[in-house]
Amino acid sequence: LALPEGGWPYVPGQAAHLEPTCLTLLALAGDPQHAAACNAALAWVESCAAGDGTYRLARGRREAIWATALVLFTRASLGEPADRLAPLAQALLALRGRTVDETSHDDDVNDIDVSLRGWPWAEDNFSWVEPTSWAILALRRVGQGASPRVAEGQKLLLDRTLGPGGLNYGNRRIFGITLEPIPTPTSLGALALQGSQDERAGRSLDYLERASAQGSDVDHLAWAILALDACRGGGLASLRERLRAAFEARARVPYLRPSSVHAALTCLALATPERNPFRLPEMPPAAPLPEGK
Repeated sequence: LALPEGGWPYVPGQAAHLEPTCLTLLALAGDPQHAAACNAALAWVESCAAGDGTYRLARGRREAIWATALVLFTRASLGEPADRLAPLAQALLALRGRTVDETSHDDDVNDIDVSLRGWPWAEDNFSWVEPTSWAILALRRVGQGASPRVAEGQKLLLDRTLGPGGLNYGNRRIFGITLEPIPTPTSLGALALQGSQDERAGRSLDYLERASAQGSDVDHLAWAILALDACRGGGLASLRERLRAAFEARARVPYLRPSSVHAALTCLALATPERNPFRLPEMPPAAPLPEGK
């Protein structure tokens, strides 16, 4: 599925995108037979650099900066030196989700702490679970886990956690309706919170164990395995077999095109625990970076 000009699309027939490219680079890391495709992909990723530390798809919305965290996490996981990654970390620390005026907040609409700042999908937008989780993962990967921005982002994720455990995309309740947890945002949140002793983080992992034991969605299963491996480890053989079967079953459906994201996540999940890039290493924090304005 690699494109001649470098990078990977979501499905064949599309242009390259940063999310499938970053995930595929993580899946193929260290495999010399794929070095040429990976080098071409890294060059394409750099063509998306905006010059201010952020990464933006040239054909997409200029404001969509969420992939900056994926690029930082990927480049750090591939072993790039800290000095080359510092501008990305600085840019990511400077990106902030938009808050809501608490005086006009209506608890009947939603019940979250609207004063907490995480990270948005696009500039000047509200903070959401997945971009916040990716930003925390990337900053912790480069040694900025002690940043107040990371602490606030983790507090946001815990605040968004549903009572029985698990996360939706952004809210717990909307217009009086309690939302349901979803495995993928729950998994990303769990990875961003790994090491937390908060009982809400534990309840989310319990939810992932329950949901994945019955699940058949490739993305959800793969992310759950990666999160459970990083946060709890061991005892995941049956889930890996479930994922393998789900991936093969999807490939047999004639009207479904191959998915770079499905393939990359399946490779990463089946390779655990030997190499799980989302298992954060224990390391002392780096020198503080300026957070911008």
